[in-house]
Amino acid sequence: PGYIKRPRNSFIIFRCDYVQRHRGTSPPTGEKYMRLSKRASEAWRKLNRQERAVYVRLSELEKEEHARQHPDYVYRPNKKRR
Repeated sequence: PGYIKRPRNSFIIFRCDYVQRHRGTSPPTGEKYMRLSKRASEAWRKLNRQERAVYVRLSELEKEEHARQHPDYVYRPNKKRR
């Protein structure tokens, strides 16, 4: 309650899409998820400008929608105490 998630950035949207397409029949857990995430990172680096632009646009749309739903939202990271 009271917690608002940040909008996803372009890489996170890509990674979610990549995992969805490559996960198989069951949701990945643990080591399998880590391997998929690493492969998604490698695939992201290999994308050309036009392919990345799709995910950049999706993240912009998500940010705009987030701003409409939560107009007073300000990102305030938790400060770690030593």
